[in-house]
Amino acid sequence: MADEKKNFFEKLGIFIPGYKGYAEREGRRETDKLLRDKLAQTLSHEKNVLDEIMLTLTSSQRLSVLNEVDRAKKKLEKVVDRLKFASYGASGFFDVVQIKEGELDKLYQFDLSLAESVSQIGADIENTKKALSKTDDEIKQTANRLSDMLNEFNKKLDSRKQCILEVK
Repeated sequence: MADEKKNFFEKLGIFIPGYKGYAEREGRRETDKLLRDKLAQTLSHEKNVLDEIMLTLTSSQRLSVLNEVDRAKKKLEKVVDRLKFASYGASGFFDVVQIKEGELDKLYQFDLSLAESVSQIGADIENTKKALSKTDDEIKQTANRLSDMLNEFNKKLDSRKQCILEVK
């Protein structure tokens, strides 16, 4: 069905001036939303892991380290919200009819680095979970590293917006 629909739209594009550019823009919007949704979904799962860590710390009465883990969790929630509700995925950049391939490659490369950062955040959360069997100081250190990584990711999201504006 998708191929039939695509063929129909390709045929339609022959008859309607500007339709091809419109379809390409819509495809870029959808791809951008899919990427952001996937990254947000992955990080939401990681937030659940942080919830489990906090529950374990609470039940084992290791309350002295809860602040650091909670701080990281709040930063993670902020990042997830930014990914879910980013306004730049549906505006200016995607309204441009002609975007050079090199510019798109730059943005795609940037998006790949975002996905790699999400994987690293997951690894940092796993390290925090593994630290539960260690000292409180070690848990604090891993939670603080996670917070630092989330700060960097948040800055990267700002850079992505800037990257989009530069391509525009």
